[in-house]
Amino acid sequence: MNAKRLIAAPVVVLLALTACRSVPEQTGGRSPANVEAIEGSEVSRITLTGRAAERLGIETNPVRPSSGSRTVVPYSAIYYDAEGDTWVFVESDGGYARAPVVVEAIEGERAILTAGPVPGTPVVVVGVAELHGIEAGIGQ
Repeated sequence: MNAKRLIAAPVVVLLALTACRSVPEQTGGRSPANVEAIEGSEVSRITLTGRAAERLGIETNPVRPSSGSRTVVPYSAIYYDAEGDTWVFVESDGGYARAPVVVEAIEGERAILTAGPVPGTPVVVVGVAELHGIEAGIGQ
């Protein structure tokens, strides 16, 4: 190996390490995300600071009625857990929580549900994976 490479390698490593340094978010002493167990349930309520929700790009759409007792949500709202169960994250009480759903069919970008939140309930359509990671404690 030549001398230039021997000198450049540590510099590249040093630059990479400094780029990975985390910078704390200004939250007024508050954590950007708070996870609180919902009593009597296996799910938790996730509350985010406004800045955290903005950085995650959280977007919601309302559940829409369909034929009969069916409802429709964007397919991007559907979350499949490790057991294959299906969920959506609903927005309520200033936070987000998983709610179980039963998917009857996927039609393009729409998921037809036979069970789940009632029409009008806001469900997360962008940021679903991030909310799951927060709830699961990934990255802590």
